[in-house]
Amino acid sequence: MVEVIQPKPGETIYDPACGTGGFLLATYDYISNNYNLDKEQKKFLKYNTVFGKELVDGVARLCVMNLYLHGIGGEESPIEVGDSLVAEPKEHYDIILTNPPFGKKAVSPLSTAKEKQKKSHLSTSVPISGQPLPTNSSILCNMSNHCLKFMDELQ
Repeated sequence: MVEVIQPKPGETIYDPACGTGGFLLATYDYISNNYNLDKEQKKFLKYNTVFGKELVDGVARLCVMNLYLHGIGGEESPIEVGDSLVAEPKEHYDIILTNPPFGKKAVSPLSTAKEKQKKSHLSTSVPISGQPLPTNSSILCNMSNHCLKFMDELQ
C-alpha cells in the first residue's frame, strides 16, 4: 500500500488504528530508501513524519518499541493510546494509511450488545436501547468517514 501511495519527504502520515506500526515502518523505510535525504529531511523523517493511535494499550507499547528499535521518534512518542473514533482529530496529516480495526476491542460493544440481546431472549435485532446493532460494515464505514477528518487537504 505504501508503494502505491508513494509518500514524499516532508509529508506527514497518520494511522488511526496503527497496531504494531506496520504501515508507519513501511512509510519510514519507503522514504528512506527512495529519496536522497539531506540532514533536515532525515531529522523531519525521524521526528515529524509518522504518527498513530492505537486502542489497545499493550499493542500501542509494542508499536512504540517497534518504532524506537527502528530509530523513529524521540523523547515524545508519535503514538497515542485511545479510540480514534471517539473525538474529532486534534491534528491533520497529509496521508492516512490504515487497516480498519477489526480486533476484539473494536467490536466489543457489538459483541456485548448481542450477548445481552441473547440473554434477554429477544427475537428482534434491535436492543433495548431502540438503536440497531452496529455491524462490521457500519464500523468500517464509520472508520472510513472518520479518517477523512484527519486529512490536511480537506480542512
